[in-house]
Amino acid sequence: MPRIQKSYTLEVTVEQFLNACSDLELQELELLLYSPQYQQRMNKETPTDRTEQKALSGN
Repeated sequence: MPRIQKSYTLEVTVEQFLNACSDLELQELELLLYSPQYQQRMNKETPTDRTEQKALSGN
C-alpha cells in the first residue's frame, strides 16, 4: 500500500492552550513558570525594553 506523508501547521493561542489544560496541568505550569529557570527568562531585558527605557528617560 502506498504511504502518503503530509506536514501540517497548527496555530494555537496561549488562551486556547490554557483552556485545554486540566486543573492539574495548570498547576504544573504554574510550578514551572515560578521556577528560577523560567523566572530568569521572563525577567530578561529585551532590546525593545532598553530602547523604550532610553526614550522614556530622555537619554
